[in-house]
Amino acid sequence: MYQNVRNVWLINRRPGPGREDGWQQRIESLPTFVALTTKVVPGQTVPLTVDLPSAPGFVSLAGGLAEVERDHRLLREMEGGGLYVG
Repeated sequence: MYQNVRNVWLINRRPGPGREDGWQQRIESLPTFVALTTKVVPGQTVPLTVDLPSAPGFVSLAGGLAEVERDHRLLREMEGGGLYVG
């Protein structure tokens, strides 16, 4: 049983066409990864995230508190590099 579960809404920091290059696998490789729900479609515009409806989706993380917090930080670092758009 997991001690800590966190649903993390994804943040797209710049609009652009959705990527095709395996960004989902980068998220899925996080040790506390449980599930990814996304509406990013390769080649279609991913808008700037300004509220929940404009978010590209969310990720569920579960595990020990320190591990969940670490993976949450890693996810935000990945997003800083334009994770969803090319």
